[in-house]
Amino acid sequence: MSPHPTSRFLLGTAESPELVLLRRVSAAPEAVREALADPERRGRWLGALDGDPAAAGDAFELRLGDEASDAAVGRLLLLDPEHLATTWSWQGERESVLHVRVRPGPDGAGSEIGVRHSLAEPDHVEGYGGGWEQVLQALARELGCEAADAEDDAAIETAAAERWHLMTQRPVEIERVLPASPERVWEALTTREGLASWWWRHWDDVEVELDRERGAARITAPRIATTLDLERLVVERPARLAATWVWSEASGTAADEAIDLRLEEGTSPGNTRLRVRHTGPWAEDSLQENYRQGWESTLGQLAEVLGG
Repeated sequence: MSPHPTSRFLLGTAESPELVLLRRVSAAPEAVREALADPERRGRWLGALDGDPAAAGDAFELRLGDEASDAAVGRLLLLDPEHLATTWSWQGERESVLHVRVRPGPDGAGSEIGVRHSLAEPDHVEGYGGGWEQVLQALARELGCEAADAEDDAAIETAAAERWHLMTQRPVEIERVLPASPERVWEALTTREGLASWWWRHWDDVEVELDRERGAARITAPRIATTLDLERLVVERPARLAATWVWSEASGTAADEAIDLRLEEGTSPGNTRLRVRHTGPWAEDSLQENYRQGWESTLGQLAEVLGG
C-alpha cells in the first residue's frame, strides 16, 4: 500500500495549537505556484480573492464558497517564491497566522506543499484540519495529481476531522529541569555527538545519523529492531524545536506523530526547564502511557549526561 499523500502533525499547546500538513504531489514546484497565483485557477480549487496583496500589510478577503459568511480576511505578512505568510480570520474569529510553503519533494520528484496554521481558537483544530485537507485535495485535482481511487471531498474532510480530533485527546506532556544552560541542552538535542551521548545510552549498538540539509535525524537500535526518524518542522534556537516522529519496528510504523520541545532558563542559574509535548492519533490510553514512560526514562539519561 502506498503512503497517504498527506501527513498531519499537531504542535503547539492545548491553548495555542498549531496544525502542520504536508501534501505530496507529482507536479513540479513551478506548476504548484502557478496554480496558487493564477486567479482563474485559484478560483476553481480555493475561492475568489478580493484585493491584490503584494506587500506586507496588504489586506485581502478570500471567499471560500457561495455563502457571504463563508469568507476569510487577512493581511499579507510575507511573500516570496517558496513562502507565503498571512494573518487569517474566518467568520469573525480571533486572528491566527497561516504559513504556506512549496518545495521540491523529499526524493527530488514532484513537490511538497506545507501548511502551518497557528490557531487562536483552540476548539477549531478539527474544523481547520479537515478543511485544509479538503483544500489540498482540491489543489491536487487542479494539478492533475489526484489519485484515481480518491474519496470525494466531503468524505476526505470528515475522515480528516475525526483524525485531528483524535490527535488532540491524548498528548504526552512532560516537564524536566536539566542541569545545563539552554545552549548546552540545545546542542545535546540537535547534534549527532550530542544525541549519541544520551539517547538509549543503555544499549551499546545505537547509531545516530544526521542530515543537516534536511534537518533530519535517524536513530537506530539494532538490538530491539527499532528505528526512529525525525525531521524538523520548527526551529527557534535555543528555545524551541519541533519535529516529525516516525517510530518503526516489527509491529509497524507510526504515522502523524510529532514532538514539540520548549526550552527556557530554569529558576536556578545554569539550569534549563525542558517541556516536551508528543502528539499522535492514539485511540488507546496504553499508547500514551508507553510513550510517557519512555520519555521519562530517556530524559533521565539526558539529565545524567548533562550533570556528569
